Amino acid sequence: MSTTKNTKTIIIAIALIGSFIIVVLIAMIVSLSKPSSPTTLYISAAPKTAKIYLDDNPVENRTEVKVAPGEHTIEAQNEGFTEETLTVSSKAGVTTPVEILLLSTNDDYTIFENSSDDLYLLYKYSSTHPDNETIKQFLEKYEQAAKIQDILPISVRNSPSDFYYILYEDSPTICERIYCLKVGASSQDAANRALSEIRNHGFNPKDYQIITSIGL
Repeated sequence: MSTTKNTKTIIIAIALIGSFIIVVLIAMIVSLSKPSSPTTLYISAAPKTAKIYLDDNPVENRTEVKVAPGEHTIEAQNEGFTEETLTVSSKAGVTTPVEILLLSTNDDYTIFENSSDDLYLLYKYSSTHPDNETIKQFLEKYEQAAKIQDILPISVRNSPSDFYYILYEDSPTICERIYCLKVGASSQDAANRALSEIRNHGFNPKDYQIITSIGL
């Protein structure tokens, strides 16, 4: 009687173990048959004209790039700027943001050439690199340039045929850069006087994208 019970117990145990193994195998097969989730890197470099190389292959700046999970090398280059090379790890099914800031090596570089994304990266880097003098100088230029809004609009009309005005423009459909001014003038000479007025107030016209309309 005891032998019969032991035999039944062994058979039940073997059946349970077999069932468990079958369930595990089925789960593994299902898992392997599922398409893997996309793995991407979103590479954003400032300035936006920077050339990006992912594992020595050129890719577009500020776009998502599909990659295999694991480590990847990213290089960012732009003439007149510092170069950066970094290694990032990507995980399966995850979009990993990669932000790179290149700093100008040219003292004559003007901030109007940058976009709002560039300014965002500058402020972000300033929090992690508080002692970087170059970043401090760039941010000071941005903050100084923004103060022009305090004196605008400016309108000078000497006669119906001799006038100019200066407005702050922030329409994204018109402006490609951070700070944008609209100058309307009766002639090119009047437009030049408008630029001189900007300088007389302590601002550098080169720090702005200036949209000029003559004769309006």
